[in-house]
Amino acid sequence: MHLNPSTPRIGVMILNFNGLKWLEPVYESIEAQIDADIVVYLVDNGSSDESLTLTRERYPQVRIIAMPGNLGFAMAYNMATPIAFDDGCDWVVWANNDILLMPDCVSQMVSAAQSDPTIGIVGPAGLEWEGERPNRYMRSVHRASLEAMRARDPKPIPVDWVEGSFMMVSRVCFESVGPIDPVYFFYWEEIDYCRKARYQGWKVALAPAAVMRHYAGGTSQSNRSKAKGGKNRFDHLQSRNRYLYLLTDPEKGFAVNWWLTVAHFLARITRPGSKRLKHFPAELRAFVAAMAMWRTASSKWRRDRDMKPAPRCTGLSDELLADLEARFGPLP
Repeated sequence: MHLNPSTPRIGVMILNFNGLKWLEPVYESIEAQIDADIVVYLVDNGSSDESLTLTRERYPQVRIIAMPGNLGFAMAYNMATPIAFDDGCDWVVWANNDILLMPDCVSQMVSAAQSDPTIGIVGPAGLEWEGERPNRYMRSVHRASLEAMRARDPKPIPVDWVEGSFMMVSRVCFESVGPIDPVYFFYWEEIDYCRKARYQGWKVALAPAAVMRHYAGGTSQSNRSKAKGGKNRFDHLQSRNRYLYLLTDPEKGFAVNWWLTVAHFLARITRPGSKRLKHFPAELRAFVAAMAMWRTASSKWRRDRDMKPAPRCTGLSDELLADLEARFGPLP
């Protein structure tokens, strides 16, 4: 039930893959939220540890949405998000499991969101896992907002993007922008989603009075250790997806994006530094992999430019698709 008619219901969707050690702390920090109407979901990507057992036995109020395998960030949330909206949620939060929230984090995000009806995406400020220092994300991406964060200023700050570790998206924004693009699988998907939202006229806002801690890497740690290729595969995805993001900017022509992507690659491999030659082979592989996907990138660029929704899933086996449809119904 809603707390009152002016209090939106928030569906916090925690993505998990063998992240047992993170779940109890994050559940407890969500339960400690004040002045917020929250429904908690565990979006599980086929964990083989005791994540589901812990949740069922100790946190029965958490709704489990189980995927048939590791679908990554985008596809898992694309399948799970409509369930939260069907449950009456007004906003969803796409959350990592390696986070801890200050007690008023969600209520401050809600206040920021309610201050402007054109805000479709809100993110909190971040502290390091230990101590009171703003984390690396804040110091690098939102340096201009550090003073507002220290002052716990309740006014939202328009930004280009917010981190996907705890990103709140309104139902109307999601229905307008559509699913997270599954071409990314993991990394850069939240930056791409924020760009698409801004392209369609939505505002992305940082709520400096909303504060959380993000361990950074905890969610991908299990993915890295369990996935074929391990750490190298995920480092490759991170670099490749950066080039895909540059290739698909809907505000520029595709040919312009192509040349800017080439220029970005050349700038990275010629920048000063002793590690430049060491990282060159990996950077080259990521660049070549992205450019080899030019047909996929061109289709995505055209889709984003025309403000058409991305598919919910892509690149899955027939068996996995059949399993998804059995669990969630027909996929468009």
